[in-house]
Amino acid sequence: MMIVGETLLWSYVYPLDDTAHRACLMVWDEEGGARPWLVSEHAASNWMVAPADSDEVYLIERYYDPAMDAFWMRMLRAEIGVDPVEVWPWGVDPHRLGEGGFAVLADGRVLFARFPNIYTQERGQEPTIWRVWPQPVSAIHPLADGRLLIRSTEAIWLVSATGEIEQYWGGLLQ
Repeated sequence: MMIVGETLLWSYVYPLDDTAHRACLMVWDEEGGARPWLVSEHAASNWMVAPADSDEVYLIERYYDPAMDAFWMRMLRAEIGVDPVEVWPWGVDPHRLGEGGFAVLADGRVLFARFPNIYTQERGQEPTIWRVWPQPVSAIHPLADGRLLIRSTEAIWLVSATGEIEQYWGGLLQ
């Protein structure tokens, strides 16, 4: 879930009783209330969202293909309410990119968490470890200003887009 301008955006299922679990991106604003924006054509799908510039977002659409026993994903960029532009075309996704949060760096690489590490990946390449972190990482949460919240089971770090630690909150489960 995230806020872009005056619009709330979250991943859900539409229609609500869809047994095939076709994911959708819901939006809410004062003028239009809650409504679906984008609905996946694929069963067993999901959407992940990260901030881009100003009123735009990056979107990862992923679905599971049982015939191939594989996840597929593509990445899009869009302004809320406008048809998205494909950034990365459909491809097999063995690393489940975006599931633990993701951000798109200035050079176009995708930064994502997959327990226990944080990785970067260029389109069509294998991921590499971004930084060795002091604790296993469970998620990253990109902020609109380009900084990141990095979460482990016991701590949270606020870091710059280059990985410089700005603030640390530890012992959260003690």
